[in-house]
Amino acid sequence: MRFSAFTFALLSVLLALPPGQAVTAPLTVLIPPAAIPPSALPAWTSASLSTLGVTHTAPLQGDGKFVFRNVSAGSYLLDVHCRDYAFAPLRVDVGADGAVEAWQTWRGNEWGNKGERRGGGSGGVVIEIRPAGTKEFYIERQG
Repeated sequence: MRFSAFTFALLSVLLALPPGQAVTAPLTVLIPPAAIPPSALPAWTSASLSTLGVTHTAPLQGDGKFVFRNVSAGSYLLDVHCRDYAFAPLRVDVGADGAVEAWQTWRGNEWGNKGERRGGGSGGVVIEIRPAGTKEFYIERQG
């Protein structure tokens, strides 16, 4: 079997990746049914994990979960995108060993300023996220 120069170069680059880029166990974000029944959420509700240059997205599943697979080690911002409900963003740190930690954060805060801890662990981690409130698009006229 013969490798082309391009294939050899590509394999060399992939093998040279730092060990911190290892793939971790799946990360599950759960909206508890007591907070919002899954049937009350629009079908196009999704969540995103984003960091500089990389964004992972996950659609809403029927049981109110978002499952992210193949998340590399790093620090991410978790956003839930929903038409009817507003969710506070979370900072999610994924360690090279697969440990996951989540904290509440706010836009405009320094990244090192961690808020209230919202969950964590290692292995298949489940983080609960609750809505901050409903979105209002119309203002009632008075008078």
